Amino acid sequence: MIQTYHFKRGDNWELRPNQKEVVDNFVKAISIGRKNLFMYAVMRFDKSFASLCCALEMKAKLALVVSANVESIELIQRIFKEWIWLVITSI
Repeated sequence: MIQTYHFKRGDNWELRPNQKEVVDNFVKAISIGRKNLFMYAVMRFDKSFASLCCALEMKAKLALVVSANVESIELIQRIFKEWIWLVITSI
C-alpha cells in the first residue's frame, strides 16, 4: 500500500535536517573557494527556501530563484520581506 504524506509548514521556518545539511555544504564549498554553485534536489525539498537560506549564510549580494510555483514565490517573499524582489510571471 502506498501512503501519501503532505508536509505543511507553520509560522516556524527553520531548516529541516536535510536542508540544513545542504546549507552547511554550500557554506563549506564557499569557504574553500567555490563560487558558482547550483542546487539540484528532489521535489518537495523546498529548494527555493533552502537556496535563499544559502544566500543569507553566504552573504550573497544577488540570489536568483526560478520557480513556476507562484504560491511558493509569494510565500517566500513574505519570509524574506526585507529583500528586493523582481518577479516575472510570464515570458
